[in-house]
Amino acid sequence: SDRGVMAGRVAFTDVFTGDVGIALQRPIALNDVLEVWVSRGGRVRQKVGGLTVGGGPVEAAPPGARAVVKFEEKRHHIANGDRVFIVERERAAGGEKRIPIELDVALAVGEPLKVTASSGGVSCRVRGDARAEKARTKPVTLDLLERQLGKLGDAAYRIKKLDARIDGAPMLSVSEINEVRRRFVADLDQRRLSPYRARPCPAPHDAKHFFERTLKGRSVKRETALVGLHVSASDIEASVACVGAGADRIYLRVQGGSGALDHKSRKVIREHPEIRPAFGNIAKDVELEGILADAIGIWGGGVALCDNLGLSRLLLESGFEAVLDYHINVLNSLTAMDLAESAYSGFTASVEADSEDIAGLVRMSPVPVETIVHGAIEVMTAEHPVAVRKKTEGLAPYEIVDPKDFRFPVVLDERARTHIYNSKDLCLLEELPAVLATGVSSIRLQLELYAPARARAVVEVYRRALAEIQAIGEVGDGTLAKAATVHNSFSDHTTGHFYRPVL
Repeated sequence: SDRGVMAGRVAFTDVFTGDVGIALQRPIALNDVLEVWVSRGGRVRQKVGGLTVGGGPVEAAPPGARAVVKFEEKRHHIANGDRVFIVERERAAGGEKRIPIELDVALAVGEPLKVTASSGGVSCRVRGDARAEKARTKPVTLDLLERQLGKLGDAAYRIKKLDARIDGAPMLSVSEINEVRRRFVADLDQRRLSPYRARPCPAPHDAKHFFERTLKGRSVKRETALVGLHVSASDIEASVACVGAGADRIYLRVQGGSGALDHKSRKVIREHPEIRPAFGNIAKDVELEGILADAIGIWGGGVALCDNLGLSRLLLESGFEAVLDYHINVLNSLTAMDLAESAYSGFTASVEADSEDIAGLVRMSPVPVETIVHGAIEVMTAEHPVAVRKKTEGLAPYEIVDPKDFRFPVVLDERARTHIYNSKDLCLLEELPAVLATGVSSIRLQLELYAPARARAVVEVYRRALAEIQAIGEVGDGTLAKAATVHNSFSDHTTGHFYRPVL
């Protein structure tokens, strides 16, 4: 099956107008032919007759943009998250639109070839290395310059106008003329693209750097580091397994108050500094004393993941470096900056944040930004038990089944609260290069419902994927194939809102 190359994923659809938004990984242009791989009906094919970005018409859309293409037929089959492939390009047929440029050329005996190239207010001036000699037989003519300088090949330009001043009867090799052509194309490319070059994303950094920079007004140099691989786990055994598989940090979910962890568990935590406490999104006043006593007695201080703003303030006052979890729902840069000013050491991007939202949070946040890329996402917490169905397997002992037979795992904690998880696990393994391109400091695997052996295997897959991205820029086919044998979440999953904005 010749599927072309993947351009991106569907971000939104409008069945009434036919508009389909595409979160682009590769550029697309007018007259390209796209195919959407839909779950019902195979593929939907459309030639790009109109293309808009940011509400305005464009001839081409770059990677990272959210482009809108109008689909004429079978548009009701297209769903958010569907993959979009480029199967034909207008450029291949020789009909691509090129950028017009003007050349001012000067050549004289005893002087090198000089070319000034201009396009859209941008210009560059280049010169050759060799000096022209007096011709004995065939001097350089205007036709020769037009022919050689016009051989632009795959460059984005076409010559609209060429003015040439040829003094005397100069002779210059064709190879020298070609070299000058290569130089002005490269120089013009660089000058035209330089205003659009992205700023480098900040590397992960310690929380203490944040305090020095924001509270004391000192400038801190961030050193380059690899993205962190963090895991959320629900028991000690799974935590130790994930550390052994290469996780940099484990957030161990502490549900109860005083006495929630036995003596053996506390000993394991002291032996593994990677294991840090994580506290849920509900904490009543009567529970706070026990929660803080456990946190201080076992960990003393350091990083703690917290899903509750009130409890997080108490943790800060007790000497912890509070990192906020995803239920805080940080979705925009104003929230990120406000939380950073409140002395939080980092936060988790909302699970409703798409790729552009996450990149925007990273650009504006003075503290590290973490995003969840895999696992069971809690979608609702109820104070009291709800009607559930008993399961026969898995760490979530119950489930809720909706009218469409979607099954939502349910966990009842020791305080009889009901924690309901999404019917499908999140998995962004295939999209991991795009995730890292947002500049996040760390990624997290939400493995609270995974048995220790499964959790370890999932961590190993992501550790291997990170190494491959660093080495070759993408996740290898072997890793993707191995993942499918590790856990069903790699084959039957959701990509969440990464390609599906909420606004």
